[in-house]
Parts: sequence; C-alpha cells; structure tokens
Amino acid sequence: SSLSSPSVVNNDQSLEGNQCGICYCRPLWCLECLARWFASRQTNNHRPPTEWLSGRVPCPTCRTYFCARDVSRLVVAQQQSD
Repeated sequence: SSLSSPSVVNNDQSLEGNQCGICYCRPLWCLECLARWFASRQTNNHRPPTEWLSGRVPCPTCRTYFCARDVSRLVVAQQQSD
C-alpha cells in the first residue's frame, strides 16, 4: 500500500507581504496530526471554521508560520515484490 504524509512547503505566494515563512526543518507529519494541530491553533485564535484555510499557524517543529496551502502531500511509491 502507498503511504502519504504532509510536508510543509511555502506554496502560497498570493498573500500580501508573503506572511507565511519557509519552514527549513522539513517536517513530515501524518495528515491527521497536522490537521489537528492546524485546527487547534485556529480555534485558539477564535477564527470561525469558514476562515480556517486563510489562517496561518506555527510549524510544530520550528515554529515558522505556515498556511494551509503550504502543505504538500507526499506519496511513497509502492515497492515491487519479486
């Protein structure tokens, strides 16, 4: 089976002043854990769920701020067996 994990990469160049930073620690988090982290930080800021995708939160590892659009899904190729 293939595995997928999110990786934080700055893909969002549309924000004024590029408010999101570049995370150089190259974190790999499972999708559920990163989603919980992102959602909990949005809730702490009292942002309604309809605005979460425009929010930004600190990386769990290095604390550089990232946006939801900065998260890329990684897919590990399935290995062939002989």
